Amino acid sequence: MQLGYAGCKASQLPDGDADVDSVFIGAGMPGKSVDLTFTQQQQDAARAYARMSIDAQPPQSINKAEAGTEAGKLYIAMQKAYQANMSSAMKPINDLIGSRQPFNGSAQLIQDLKQSDAAAQYFNATASSVAKSTGTMSLAELEDFEAGRRWRNPYWQIEFGAIADPTKLMRELLFATAFLADQTHEHVELQRQTNVLLGQLLANNERGADRTAIETQLQRVRATNAR
Repeated sequence: MQLGYAGCKASQLPDGDADVDSVFIGAGMPGKSVDLTFTQQQQDAARAYARMSIDAQPPQSINKAEAGTEAGKLYIAMQKAYQANMSSAMKPINDLIGSRQPFNGSAQLIQDLKQSDAAAQYFNATASSVAKSTGTMSLAELEDFEAGRRWRNPYWQIEFGAIADPTKLMRELLFATAFLADQTHEHVELQRQTNVLLGQLLANNERGADRTAIETQLQRVRATNAR
């Protein structure tokens, strides 16, 4: 099934403008693995999806002469109010997309983390193609890496088991702490996704509540024939 709208050129990735995976795991072929650091193409696809899902057809602009009429002034006020609410609706999804963009400061953090052999092996096994090719990560991937390099990393368990105090209780406590850190990270990621969905619900409500009134006012503006 093809999603999106005919002729969309915003993304060269399959259904990148209409598949929510473009935001959560990165656009790509069906069944692809999770990417938490997006390529530029994936970033473009995610932003195209954001526009499609929140406000694919924003209210039309009017010309200067129309804006000078009483009907035009009211239309602009209504348009601004609509845009203000749409801005709120867009923020969660834009923040999430931003968290998947690589940032320069991550390079030193990665180098510091890789001082541990276990962390270096986990990086080689799990890091995104962007992280491996550029040495930089997104905030989302860095958070995931920091949580996963312990509890999800067998190399860490082996390394720690060899050098840790042999007291079983303390070892179990540290393993449990690492597990809880991973669970907390997963909760944060799910909350981000929930925020995106709440933003889309706000946008849908705004379109239903105000869009008809805006379109009606636009017709009044056009009827003035101001040029």
